[in-house]
Amino acid sequence: MATITNLTSGIEIDFKGAITYIKHGNVKLLKRGTNINIYDDSDDDGNQRGQVYISIPFSEVTSPSTGDIDALYSTVRGYIDVSAGGGTDANAVHVNVGGEINGITAKGTPTTSDILLIEDAADSNNKKKITIADLPATSDANAVHVNAANEITTITEKTTVASDDEFIIEDSADSGNKKSIKRKAVVNPIVSSTASTATLTVDADSTDFAVITAQAEGLTIAAPTGSPVQGQKLIIRLKDDGSARSIAFNAIFTAIGVTLPTTTTVSKKLYIGCIYNDTDTKWDVIAVKTEA
Repeated sequence: MATITNLTSGIEIDFKGAITYIKHGNVKLLKRGTNINIYDDSDDDGNQRGQVYISIPFSEVTSPSTGDIDALYSTVRGYIDVSAGGGTDANAVHVNVGGEINGITAKGTPTTSDILLIEDAADSNNKKKITIADLPATSDANAVHVNAANEITTITEKTTVASDDEFIIEDSADSGNKKSIKRKAVVNPIVSSTASTATLTVDADSTDFAVITAQAEGLTIAAPTGSPVQGQKLIIRLKDDGSARSIAFNAIFTAIGVTLPTTTTVSKKLYIGCIYNDTDTKWDVIAVKTEA
């Protein structure tokens, strides 16, 4: 493999482990097919004319990294072009050399005061400097933000909500990924159902409508869990398995104008309607209906 390195006053060639140094003004450069040929063209007093001749296949040149033999020739030619004052700055960044910026030490935590080099499109692309803080803001003016108040209140209000209107939600069952949901799905009751249980303990945070389809033993309706709020509704629907089953209620259930049922009616549906009373920390039972 080979590298061609531009130094302050000459170039250094490392080819197959042999290192050769030639001053910029003494380099002769030729391109032959896919090889680049470099030799020392010192005058007679330099004692080197024609003595150093190196032919390097393009495929073996690892630095400078270029796309083809023409680009390699152009890059090395830039190193030795004495008509431009002799060579190029080894520390400069070049438009035709890859990997130069990648070789610079990285800053782990940029700050708004850091300097960037730009070419000003409004001033014939003359080079200028800016700070990171000067970069234009890229936030979307039409986005809704988690840290900005009163954004939604400025949106046009729809006064009559339809069942197929869409809401945006973050799905707690899917790592909070955003999804859409129709209005009818929001207002539909959340149902939990079981065939039979000795103790019905409703989770008030995740159930609006509790259903027992074939109660096969005496039933105790326990105090619901969760964090219910004032006025929250809960409906319980019971049906036995063809035999009357006893019903007992936790003391958190209070009858309001009704009588709490103590048994099912064989093979008949029984509805129990409750509203949470936050003032008294009770579930007020306001309706009890049995299928005719």
